[in-house]
Amino acid sequence: MDTIYTTLQMNDITDQYDPAEIEEQKALSIICIILFVVLFFLPATSYKTSAYAKNLSNQLLTIFLAFFVNSFIIGRIPFLGGFISSIISIVLLALVVLKVIDAAKGKLRELPFGFSIPAFK
Repeated sequence: MDTIYTTLQMNDITDQYDPAEIEEQKALSIICIILFVVLFFLPATSYKTSAYAKNLSNQLLTIFLAFFVNSFIIGRIPFLGGFISSIISIVLLALVVLKVIDAAKGKLRELPFGFSIPAFK
């Protein structure tokens, strides 16, 4: 598992957050990651003072926007768009699975290559 995280440059940033805060928000984090399409904003709005919840919401928003762009822009490209969109969807789904595993372990990692949209501050 660590080689996947290293290859994707998904650095562990759990130590930047309060362990009690992470443990308290673990169940909500898992649910929101699984249902990120409709619940990406929930951690930041439920725990307004939590830096962990805001970072998680930013990551879920980034994944949601990646799925949106993939489905509605890349998927509409003639000829290879459907194929490329399918591959990107599989990669994004694998990323969601990795995020669920991390949330269950009480960890938070950066998105691949450190990409994230800082919408919730």
